[in-house]
Amino acid sequence: MRFLLLFLLLLLSCSHKGVALTCKNTEYLRDGKCCSLCSPGKKVSQECDAQIDTVCENCRSGEFQDKWNRETSCHQHAYCDPNAGKKEVTKGTAERNVECLCQIDRHCSGPTCEICLKNTPCSPGNGVTQTATSTSDTQCSPCAEGTFSNTTSYNDPCISWKSCGNEESELFPGNSTSDKVCRMKPQRSHIWIIVLSLIFVVLITMALCFVSKKYGIFQRKKEKQQFQEPVKLKRIPIEDNDPEADPMEDCYSLPDTTAQGLPVAQEQGKDSHMSQEEQ
Repeated sequence: MRFLLLFLLLLLSCSHKGVALTCKNTEYLRDGKCCSLCSPGKKVSQECDAQIDTVCENCRSGEFQDKWNRETSCHQHAYCDPNAGKKEVTKGTAERNVECLCQIDRHCSGPTCEICLKNTPCSPGNGVTQTATSTSDTQCSPCAEGTFSNTTSYNDPCISWKSCGNEESELFPGNSTSDKVCRMKPQRSHIWIIVLSLIFVVLITMALCFVSKKYGIFQRKKEKQQFQEPVKLKRIPIEDNDPEADPMEDCYSLPDTTAQGLPVAQEQGKDSHMSQEEQ
């Protein structure tokens, strides 16, 4: 009877060793024993053995573990280098790493986002078809016919030319970098006002010329200026034929012509005077 019991125990022991041991998701197999994994935010301080289970400790400041693990060290928090165009958007904890993103107007250079590159603006004549994201640059394309862009922009697409209204006419056509320029059509009433004003000025000028020519206004003014000029007298010495005559006695005579070369008119009723000796 005892022999039968020993045989059964030996058989059960052999069958137990042949079956593979399965551990939980939060455990790991070590030396035929399921040992506990350390939870997020912790690391292994001492491995498990036949007598004790795994011993864990918290990650230090600036370190993290984001999953169940059997590691003996924690990971260092990432550094968001501003010189590389990065900025910190989420602070790190013992269970989570620091989250970095590119600064405004920058995008990642690749999948690992080691550095952030400046976004490319669209130049005049080109419009934005897709704005830049954290992982891609700005997409630009030339403005199509009938549209324009006159700015350097990261966001603005091409804009359609304006349409001239019924009361407007096109002054300058649009192109890829400038809009169409319109102006108001000149009204007919304005044209007639200008024409009539010109005719009025011409008629007034002709009338003034006719009146001045007919009535000699300018000629009279010229003659009046001539007669108002003083007549200059010439002093003529008398010949000393008479010894008894006073040597200091001089006579004055009017000149035959005026300063302008016109003859001096003799007043009516007055005869020329002669000396008594000549009579």
